[in-house]
Amino acid sequence: MLTGVMENSEQADKKPAFIRNAEALGLGSSERISASFDVTADVPVSGEFVYGCYRFTIGGEPEKESKKLELAIETRLEQEPHGVARQLVALASLFLGRRLELGPNWVLGDCEPEPVNKGRSEPVAPNLSEGEIKLNELRNWFSMSERLKPELQDDFLWAAEWYRRAIAKIEEDPPGAYLNLVTAIEIVSKHSEIGPLSLAAERSDISRLVGEIASPELQAKVRKRVEGLLNEKGYKRRKFVKFIREHINDEFWSAGNPDEFGGIGRELLDNFSASIYDQRSLALHDGFPFQSQAGSPHTGASAMRKQEKELVRKYWRERGRIPPVAFFERVVNHALKAFLKKNQTGPDSDEGGSHGKE
Repeated sequence: MLTGVMENSEQADKKPAFIRNAEALGLGSSERISASFDVTADVPVSGEFVYGCYRFTIGGEPEKESKKLELAIETRLEQEPHGVARQLVALASLFLGRRLELGPNWVLGDCEPEPVNKGRSEPVAPNLSEGEIKLNELRNWFSMSERLKPELQDDFLWAAEWYRRAIAKIEEDPPGAYLNLVTAIEIVSKHSEIGPLSLAAERSDISRLVGEIASPELQAKVRKRVEGLLNEKGYKRRKFVKFIREHINDEFWSAGNPDEFGGIGRELLDNFSASIYDQRSLALHDGFPFQSQAGSPHTGASAMRKQEKELVRKYWRERGRIPPVAFFERVVNHALKAFLKKNQTGPDSDEGGSHGKE
C-alpha cells in the first residue's frame, strides 16, 4: 500500500512520480483533485484494481464487453497528473503482459474531457504540424534515392524508417523520439572515417600521469593500451559527432533554425552531438531519464529581447545539456538529406531516375 512519510527532499526526488504523489497526499498538506484517464486495451477487460489513491476499472458501457479501462487518480492540485498516469499504465502493461495505451481523453475534476496530449501550451515540434505538404517536391528526392550508392541504400532506408518512427510520436513521447533519432544517425554514421585518438589531445591529465612512468618501454605500453581503450569506448560516439558535423552545412544555419530555437549556434554543435549520444547511452544502458528540456517546445526568437537571447545562449553552453527534440529533429532531417545528396552515383538532375519520369 502507498502510505508513509516522505524522506528528505533528495531521496524523495528520486522516487517515481506515482509514489511521490501518494506520499504527498498521505501528509495531508495539499488540496486534492481527481483526474480520470481513458486507457485502451487489445482484449476484453474484467475486474477492478484499487491501489491507494489509484483505481483501474472497466470503461465503456456497463454490462457490455469492453476493451477500455478507466484510470482514476487522486492527486494534488499542483501535481501534473500525466506523468503519474504514464507510469501506472507502463507498470500495468508490463505486469499484465498486455498492450495498454493511454488516451485518447482525460478529465480533470469537473472539467470537460480533453485529449491526453493536450497538456502542453504549444506543440513540441510545431514545424511538423504547420504549413502544407507539396507533393511535387518529392520527385527530385526520389530520383536522388535511385542514384544513391548501392552499398548505402539499405542503411539509408533503415535510417529513414527510424526517422519516421521518431516524428510519428514526437509530441506524446519526446524521449522515445530522441532515441529513434539517434538511432537514425548512428545507422549511417558508421560510414564516417575517423582516425585513432591521441591520448594527449583527448585526456591530457592521464597523458601527464603516463608521462611520469620512469621506464620508456612501460610508458609506451601503458599509453598504447589507454589509447586503445579510449578508441574502443568512444569509437561510435566520435563517428556520430563527425557525421553530424560534416552534414550540417551553411544551408541549415541560414534557414532560421538557430533563432527558432532560442539562438542555438553552430559553435555548440559538436558539444550537443556528444551530449545527445551520451544521454542516449545513459538512458539505454544505465536507466537515466532524459533531461526535462528534451521535450520543451521551441523558443521563438520574435519573443526574445537581445539580453534574453544571451541568457539562453549561456544556458545552452552548460556542459552536458541537450537541445529540445524539435531542434534535433531538424538536425537529423537535414543531415540525412545531405548524406543522400553527397553520395550520388550519377549526374545531378532534377528529373533523373527511371521512376522519376512521367
